[in-house]
Amino acid sequence: MLPYVAYGFFVFYQKGDFMVKINGEQKAVEGMSILTYLQSENYNIQRVAIECNGNIIPKSQYETFILKENDSLEVVSFVGGG
Repeated sequence: MLPYVAYGFFVFYQKGDFMVKINGEQKAVEGMSILTYLQSENYNIQRVAIECNGNIIPKSQYETFILKENDSLEVVSFVGGG
């Protein structure tokens, strides 16, 4: 089982049990919130947009939106430049 830390709590899941497609890649993150996933991958929360199964997910829902088996997630990062 693999641990993830979310707000000081460990969240355990069995790798390989259920898969979520993230940016075209299968990942064992079913049962995690979007916020927990983004933090585990060191995304800057203020500079990403999330689409899940064709729907844009508001930042206000990142903490409560739980990834489910067979979800398809797209994470788009914004970068500055000129």
